[in-house]
Order: sequence, then structure tokens, then C-alpha cells
Amino acid sequence: MIYHICKKILADNYNNLISLHKDNLVQLKVEFSSGKDLVLLKDKVKGILDADGLTRSTVSISQDKKHIIVEAEVFIHPKKFSNENLEFVYTISRFSPSKYIQFKEIEGLEIVGNSYQIKSENREEYDVAFNALRQNFPGLYFHRKPSQYYFKKGNRVDVQVLRNFKTTTDLQGKSEFVFANSILNVLAENAEDYNGQIKRIKEAFPEATLQVKPFKPTYQIQFRTDVGSKRQDFINKFKNEIRNAVSGKAEFDVIKNQTKVLFSYNFNSDEERDRFKQAVSEACTPNLDIVSFSFESELGRTIYELHKNETLEIEKEREVAGNIRSATFIYLTPEEKKQLGYEIELKGDEAYFRGGIQIGKLIRKERDRLKFRITDEFDERINAREEDRIDLTEIKQGYIKPIFPGN
Repeated sequence: MIYHICKKILADNYNNLISLHKDNLVQLKVEFSSGKDLVLLKDKVKGILDADGLTRSTVSISQDKKHIIVEAEVFIHPKKFSNENLEFVYTISRFSPSKYIQFKEIEGLEIVGNSYQIKSENREEYDVAFNALRQNFPGLYFHRKPSQYYFKKGNRVDVQVLRNFKTTTDLQGKSEFVFANSILNVLAENAEDYNGQIKRIKEAFPEATLQVKPFKPTYQIQFRTDVGSKRQDFINKFKNEIRNAVSGKAEFDVIKNQTKVLFSYNFNSDEERDRFKQAVSEACTPNLDIVSFSFESELGRTIYELHKNETLEIEKEREVAGNIRSATFIYLTPEEKKQLGYEIELKGDEAYFRGGIQIGKLIRKERDRLKFRITDEFDERINAREEDRIDLTEIKQGYIKPIFPGN
């Protein structure tokens, strides 16, 4: 009754924001063990011990029907029966004195009849307790009785048993058994339906033990905006409404796990811009309880696109290359270079300088090297007698200046 009342209140007042969910799922742990299983295992264990020559050993089942007890005078390895799905639990070692004593309480030991016994899960616990016994009765000999080894059935279940249980008990929409963790999922409408499903499963597979749990459905109030699929549905509706309302191309970028949408729209007039803004407003207004929207700029932004004129660029490159091939290159000494710099600083583009020695025509450029066809005059200046030639150091400090046609 309360569920239906709450559901109606939320649907009438907060339908866009909140939803109420009822969870009828009950998960039960399933175990596959019984007294009959232990009886079969007891016989198997006794057969293994006899085959190893331990015919004087005894095997029994504990009073609580949970353990198999092996009593033997020799050490039994904890993993000796692992192939039979038996797990070691603990050992009880018993000691009786060689003569009459006054028994007293000792930590780690228990008095049973005329004997002390040690309950241990490993060798360390046994050593601590036995040392305490010797310290309390120094010099007294204790006779060790056959030890009792307790084993329990392991959690490993034969795969065929699991398959049989699933095949026998699974009912679509009502119950499903999960192999991986031996969990039985039960879906029921009410307590009566739940009890009926449990009864059906127990009767179909009596070897299984089901965890005891009452039918107790849970109720969850969930904000619709917390569900990713709900947010995605709203975003898709939002995008479709805007695209249907405008003629141009609107672009959307969904970010932050479907909690934010960035949008852009290219327009050529104020009317197109206003029409787009109106479409966004109309799509969001009915859902202002869960959505807010804003524009980076109310008037939009003007974008200028500059396109490179590749034809003009190629023509310019050809012109520059032609000028370089037609240019004359002159060599300036360091002093002449300073004079040229002074003229340029003084007169700018109107600077005029006559001087230097003509080198010749540029043939080609190879990386950082220029190759010239030199003039006779420059050839004489660099290959003249030592006292008349231009020194190599001076050449390195000099400057090469091009003179283009018309300059």
C-alpha cells in the first residue's frame, strides 16, 4: 500500500526528476552436502588408509555430522584427502601420564578423563602446548595416544551436480542459479509466491541446502539524472528537436559522462541566430527542473577565414628564382660592409653604394653553400701573387651582396 502511495506522489509531482523502484530479488547461498555424502566419504577415506598399510586406523563421523575423524598413530598430512574434496580442520593430540598425578589446568591443554589433549591447527600450536605440559611436570613421561585428525567437506562441488541443480530448478522469471558463486536468485511478487518457489526448489532437488532468508523486498528512490541511459535519452531528444527546428547544421559534443552538452551553430544572419536560440530554449524549457542552458555569446561570434592563394605563391617563387638567377653578386670587404650599413641607416631604401668586386653569377645553392661562375677580375684577386691577393681570412670576414636587375 505504502509503495503505491509513494509511487503516485512521485509520478504526480516529480515525474521528470525522481522514480521509485521495487526490488523483489532474494539471493540465497546453496550448499551441496548431506550426511549420506559423509558416509560415502568415510568409506573412501578408510579404503585409502588401508591401501597405505594403516589398517589399524579408524574413521568416524563427528556427532554434529560436520566432520570426518581419522584416528591414527602416525602423522596424517593435512592434504592427504584433498582429491576427495576434504579439507583439514584441526588435530587433537592426547597424552596420558605414566603414573598417577594430580591434574591441573594448563593453558592450551584440555583435561579429558585421565589424559591431557591438545587441539591444534598447525605444528607451532602443538609445540607451544606440549612444552607447557613438560614444564608443569618436569621429568614425568607422558604416553602419546593415537591422534585424531578432523576433516570437513570442502566447498568444491562436482560440476555435474551444479548443472543438474540448475537444469532442475531454473524457472524463467522466477529463479536462476549462478554457477560461479553457487547463488540462487529468486524473484517473487510477494511472500506467498516466494515461499512457493522455495518449496518447489527443495522438492525438485532435496540434496541441496538453501540459505534461510525471509522475503523482504527493498524500495529505492532514484534520481533520473543519476542514470546514464536516462541522460542519454534526454540528450538525443534535445538534439533531434533542435535539428528539426533549424535549417543549418548544428553540432553537439557530449562530455562529462552525459552530464554536459556543448553545441555550436553556424549562421549567416541575425534571423538564423535567433531561430537557433529559440529552438534551444524551447527544447530545454519543459525540463528546467533538471536542465540549465546558457550561450557563450548572446550575439554569436564572427569568424574570418583566410585562404592561401597557392597560384600567387607559385608565381612569386618563380619571380624570386628568376631574379636570383639574373642577379649579380659582389664581394664587400669588412670595411665596405660597414660603409654600406652606414648608408642604409642614413638613407634607408634610397641608399646608394658603389664599391665591391663583382663575384659573378649564382649557379646553384647546395644546403648552406652557394656556387658561382666567377668573373675574371675576382679570379685574379683571389689567385694573384701573395702580396696582391685577398687574404682568405679577409674573405671569410667579408660580405656577399646581390644586385638584382633594375637596382
